[in-house]
Amino acid sequence: MTVTRRHVLRALGGGSLAALAAGGAGAAQAYRFGVTRHARALPGLRAPLRVAFLTDLHYGLFIGAGSVAAWVDATNDLRPDVVLLGGDQLDARMDAPPEPLLRELRRLRAPLGTFAVWGNHDYGSFGRYGGRQYGAPRADWAAKRAELEAEFARAGVTVLRDAGRALRDDAWVGGTDDLWFGTPDVTGALAGAGGGPRCSSRTTRTCCPTCRARRD
Repeated sequence: MTVTRRHVLRALGGGSLAALAAGGAGAAQAYRFGVTRHARALPGLRAPLRVAFLTDLHYGLFIGAGSVAAWVDATNDLRPDVVLLGGDQLDARMDAPPEPLLRELRRLRAPLGTFAVWGNHDYGSFGRYGGRQYGAPRADWAAKRAELEAEFARAGVTVLRDAGRALRDDAWVGGTDDLWFGTPDVTGALAGAGGGPRCSSRTTRTCCPTCRARRD
């Protein structure tokens, strides 16, 4: 089953959880975006949690810092507790850190942090595979991925690659590697989560068993 952004939002929350989404999905929406609001009950959550889900920035080939700035402004206006970046942040060969993008992401404001996962277009940007906007594949793509993870961290964005973090004592966020070019490990993403509310995924490609059971 293909998991859409709507499925992700349904997986993320309920009555005690407010999930908000803002962002673009490639060149067709470079200068247009929408904000949707969803509220669902999430068993085990002891206090409201506001999540902003910002995905598919595709910075590089067609999308520049101006579009990202508008999406960041819209996200901050929602006053989220946590921001989740759903993958495909990048969409061009990254021989150098994408400073304009990082500058905008640095402006995201969420007291519980900003977390991201990598998507298939990110892997093209690392050089894992080649293409028109990526150039030839590069042997050192894994080192480039590590370099970019460090740059994102300096910008305040924690990339979760088969790993997770406790947001509070009643909420956990986990992120898996990309389904197509990574090695997704849901068990690793949920290690340490315990029995509390949790969601783990390469958010636009797959979903964890916990969320899938809740969704179905």
